[in-house]
Amino acid sequence: MNTAAFLEHLLGRGIRLRLDGERLVSEAPPGVLTPEAVAEIRARKAEIVAFLSRGTGGGPRSGPPILPRDAQERAPLSFAQQRLWFLAHLEGRPELYNMPLALALRGTLDKDALRRAIEQDLGVEVDL
Repeated sequence: MNTAAFLEHLLGRGIRLRLDGERLVSEAPPGVLTPEAVAEIRARKAEIVAFLSRGTGGGPRSGPPILPRDAQERAPLSFAQQRLWFLAHLEGRPELYNMPLALALRGTLDKDALRRAIEQDLGVEVDL
């Protein structure tokens, strides 16, 4: 298992490693940091310190700046959104992931515009 995968594995168990200067510090819920995990962290300490000191994990990310996208370009889905999309389609019931909500609208309602928006988004006919 490479260093990044090992750190991900530890994070999944609630164990977080970070650098405090040149010192490797671990943070974990009580009872999670087993003697076996401590032994493996100690055995891999040099590679973990090198990995974290390169800025490739455990701290603020470095890399190219995030640039604004063109207004016509679709925004990519986040990992969480991709996961929900996948699960909804895997189960065949995407409606399970809808969050019901009620809105109180004030002012004049353009029913035709609302109907068109709902029909375009959901692909169903609506009678308002």
